Amino acid sequence: MDAKELHDALGPLASLYEDENTREIIVDGPDKVYVFSEGELVDETKVRFDSSEEIRSIIDSVLHLGGVELDEQDNTIAEIRLTDGARFNAAIPPTAVNGPCLTIRKFPARKLTWENLIKWKSLTTEIHEFMQATMQAGKNVLVSGGPASGKTTLANMFA
Repeated sequence: MDAKELHDALGPLASLYEDENTREIIVDGPDKVYVFSEGELVDETKVRFDSSEEIRSIIDSVLHLGGVELDEQDNTIAEIRLTDGARFNAAIPPTAVNGPCLTIRKFPARKLTWENLIKWKSLTTEIHEFMQATMQAGKNVLVSGGPASGKTTLANMFA
């Protein structure tokens, strides 16, 4: 899938998706479009849909780019990775009881480093050393936190 195909498939969500400050887009109904941007949930976006069918059309268009299809019988939930690494999740009835819904989770373009986390005082040198030793010893680490708090980013730093 190329950028133009994705832009076209996203329809009215394209401008939200292409905003570099957007971290997550949540569509929970025709008039329930939310954006997580710059550390805050923006619950009033200008994007609205005429119907649930329009949301379903966007879901089908984006999933088609990833070779995935949904149906009301067996496959009511899907997740694909977009070309930039963003996660696209969708659910349709009967799983989604109030109609089709979707989320798109984007990741920052710049990579976070251990040095930056220490410099910004998000992490101490001692905790970094402990985490490295834990991973090198093959131990499991549970990473938890709220939406867009950096769980995946932190887990990817160990890769």
